[in-house]
Amino acid sequence: MSSENHSLGQIQTQNIRNSNEKIHDGNYGSYSPQYSNSIGKTSFRKHGSGRPSNFTSDSVSSSLSSLNSPKYSNPNIFYNSFKNSDPMLSPFDHKDYTTNSTTKKSFMDTVFNRKKLSKSDVFKFHENERDDDDDYELFYLNGYSNEIKVSICIKSLWENIKIPLKFKVSEAIDRIIQNKDIPGTAQDYNLYKLDRNIPGNKILLNPDEMIHNLINNGDELKLKLQNEIENVTVNIPSLKIQVSLKYNQELSIKDAIKTLQSNLKSEERYGLYNKNLGFWLDDNKLLSSYDLTDDTILELRALAEEFFIRILDVENDLKFALRALPGFSVSDILAMINNTIINRKIKHNSKNGIYGLKRKGRWMEENKTLDQFNEMKFTLHEQQECLEYQIQYEMIKVQTGDYTVHNIFVDQSTTIGDLIELMGLIDAQSEENVYQIVSPSGEHFNNDENIWKLLSEDAILENDKLLFKQAPKPITLSAPTIGKDIRLEFLLDFSEPLSVLIPYICRRFGIRFMDLDYLRMEDGIELKKELSLEEQRVKAGSRLILEIKESWSFEKPQTPVPQTPIDNNPNINIWDELSTPEQIQYTKDNLNIASATLNKLVEKLTEEKNGNIDYLSFVKTFLLTYPSFTTPAILLQKLRERYHVPLKKFKDFNEFDKMRLFIQIRVCSVLEKWTKNYNYELVNTKDGEEIKQLLLNFVEGIIAKDQWKLAKTIRKTIYRMKKKENKICEQINLSINNVPIIKGVFNYNFTNEEIAQQLTLLDFEIFQKIGPCEFLNQAWNKPDGHIKAPNILHLTSRFNSIAFWVARCILEGNDAKQRAVIMTRFIEIAQHLLQLNNYSTTMAFIAGFNKSSILRLKLTFKELSQRASKKLSLYEKLLTAEKSYHEYRESLHSSTQPCIPYIGVYLTDLTYMEDGNPNFIDNRINFTKRSLISTLIREIQQYQSIGYTLKPIKELQQLLEFPLFSEEMEKRLYDISLVREPRAQQQS
Repeated sequence: MSSENHSLGQIQTQNIRNSNEKIHDGNYGSYSPQYSNSIGKTSFRKHGSGRPSNFTSDSVSSSLSSLNSPKYSNPNIFYNSFKNSDPMLSPFDHKDYTTNSTTKKSFMDTVFNRKKLSKSDVFKFHENERDDDDDYELFYLNGYSNEIKVSICIKSLWENIKIPLKFKVSEAIDRIIQNKDIPGTAQDYNLYKLDRNIPGNKILLNPDEMIHNLINNGDELKLKLQNEIENVTVNIPSLKIQVSLKYNQELSIKDAIKTLQSNLKSEERYGLYNKNLGFWLDDNKLLSSYDLTDDTILELRALAEEFFIRILDVENDLKFALRALPGFSVSDILAMINNTIINRKIKHNSKNGIYGLKRKGRWMEENKTLDQFNEMKFTLHEQQECLEYQIQYEMIKVQTGDYTVHNIFVDQSTTIGDLIELMGLIDAQSEENVYQIVSPSGEHFNNDENIWKLLSEDAILENDKLLFKQAPKPITLSAPTIGKDIRLEFLLDFSEPLSVLIPYICRRFGIRFMDLDYLRMEDGIELKKELSLEEQRVKAGSRLILEIKESWSFEKPQTPVPQTPIDNNPNINIWDELSTPEQIQYTKDNLNIASATLNKLVEKLTEEKNGNIDYLSFVKTFLLTYPSFTTPAILLQKLRERYHVPLKKFKDFNEFDKMRLFIQIRVCSVLEKWTKNYNYELVNTKDGEEIKQLLLNFVEGIIAKDQWKLAKTIRKTIYRMKKKENKICEQINLSINNVPIIKGVFNYNFTNEEIAQQLTLLDFEIFQKIGPCEFLNQAWNKPDGHIKAPNILHLTSRFNSIAFWVARCILEGNDAKQRAVIMTRFIEIAQHLLQLNNYSTTMAFIAGFNKSSILRLKLTFKELSQRASKKLSLYEKLLTAEKSYHEYRESLHSSTQPCIPYIGVYLTDLTYMEDGNPNFIDNRINFTKRSLISTLIREIQQYQSIGYTLKPIKELQQLLEFPLFSEEMEKRLYDISLVREPRAQQQS
């Protein structure tokens, strides 16, 4: 015990373990007397390391001892059982394991310290509702609400609250303290926001600022008294003590370091380091600008030996340097790297893997300090060697027969055989049988296959739960009712209940589950459906008999479901619908389907013979336009029905078996095309996730058992569907007085060509997002168009905004000459737009020139040069609506891609197609109409397929993001035009 520094009062200390030494409960062992009453002064108390142990001691010791026993001597496998696991990974019980061919170490410490944060904020313009203020502000889109939802911490307690967007910060504080019955006034409190982008930091909110300018939906806030006294724990490794530092909201980091340094009686330079999050505290900031909680432990480190360590992020080929000390452990460096990754928003491919550091080709042990590695240089100015940051362990999930999901960490050398061996150690019952690893698509992996290679080839997908199953065994099944000579060979999992195997068996025989009476052995013993073949002592190679109910008869055709002559009811099974001319009609040349019921269209999609029909064109037309006559859920239902081929529809079993396979392959082919090339409805609608899950259930639960190669391909396409951001365009009225016009663009040194290029990039981005479904049923004209055709509405709104921008810019000129100069510049930009084949924005420019507020400017047009006037006339002639845009269509079809067509022409054509052709003909789907629409949509998709390779200029693009247009803006524009050129002035 010692007593020192009388200005701080009596201090008692006790030596503690080195911070790198681990003890069982993860705690240090020091304590001290009471807190000091002085701000910035220190006292000592009993404390913990701030990082509790992640091990369950009993399970670890027993697990390790069992692995080290002579029975389990494989040196390439290491098993860890951790105290906690991620509950989001699976609804089943979790255990975590590691396969590692090089070292035996703990992984969860690393995982817990490498959580990656993401931020996805959506903003829109919102008009201030106060009559006396025309300011327009940015606010978070929260279900079109006037309130914002946040979490707030008051006196260490967190709760969810709502704050009106129109409030100032001071008003929000006042509302909070009134609702929570907290003493004091708003002036007594500070409101902080936790920084989403920089973990461990918090931002003091200006009390005079508006809430919607500072806070986003879901933000975390903290309410603090301005004179509140707080405590933070600080380790001083050189003294092997831990202190409690008291501070108020005004204490700077520099002053805090001085106070702490007074205990050391040293003139060295010191810094404060956040060990948990891996960053140094900035000396120029206040201590209150950091989010210091009861769990935060800072370290006071001498900086005399400070040096910069160079890191190479191998995956991103990115280099950066970090401030470090020789006494830092590798885990400290990894925490600092993770903090850098979060701050710089660096992305990595692996979400569940563990990243490590490599030095000279060897992995660095995380519990070692840097000075324990040979020949490492620690000088500040000397060139340091570069440490490689890269993925060290990938995590995979394996599900055992009891539905427990195990998290396994595997290194680069781990094979399927190693994984099977580890799973054999976990599941004691697996010793008697041969086991294998199976993917959810039904693929059986070979023992010598490398797991990392399978991951890179997408044979194992990121969220897959691999199945640890018994290897299938052969068995013969026959069904005398169907045919005495029919015997089919099966490979079945003898550990699964018979009820799980029966649907697969029924599909192979072409009977329904309800038609099967029971299964029996050759000696007549009936098998129980709830038990497995293994439990019922059935031997591999045995013969089982299917007994079918007496009501089933092969010779007697199924009675069709009663229906009207033409019935488009989706509840009628596809195999039960009558095949008559009333159900399907062809064109006169018999080359195309004119009209048909939904069942017949799906039947043609998956038919073994298609006659003279152009099958590929038919499939494209169907998948492009199906949302106009059915839903994804009903289409999936019909494909499932079609997949289950009934034996009764064929003359004998041989014909059935041949056609069953062909039809099922066709169904899989349609599913692949649907999910790969026509998936807009699956990723952009509110029901998309539900449909994708139904698709996965169908693929993994049924197709995987019959055709695992096809199931594997379809699963890949489903998992690769990327959710496209679907921006809903809302019509918001904006004051034209607040639109940054000339000052926003023309006052910068951007060339006309650069402006044209950036306008093209912005407009193509919107054009490319338009999905095929947005063109169906005139969705853009419907009340719910903002939901069904958001990108079409976005592009048309953008078109109107650009036209308004052009007109408003022209009217900025104070006299006719100035306006003519501005107009000439727009004509030059239009020339560059046409050179880029950007007809859409060029048409918007022409629309701006032809607004009534511009056309009336006779004095301005007189000031235009002859050359500019000639160009303008040429562009207007090219884009004129005469002869149904004949000149424009000719130019468009002769253009080379990339290209942005004027979408208004397509929408007009679609309107004529929709209005001029009925959706149904005698209750049959009018497929000729869909063929016409499909041809047009495919032409649009052709222009969407190739983008521009222009370099974005972010600063210019921000200036070219315009407010949405409104009729009120048009009226105000005309008023400005009358001011610029009064009628009397024009007449004179």
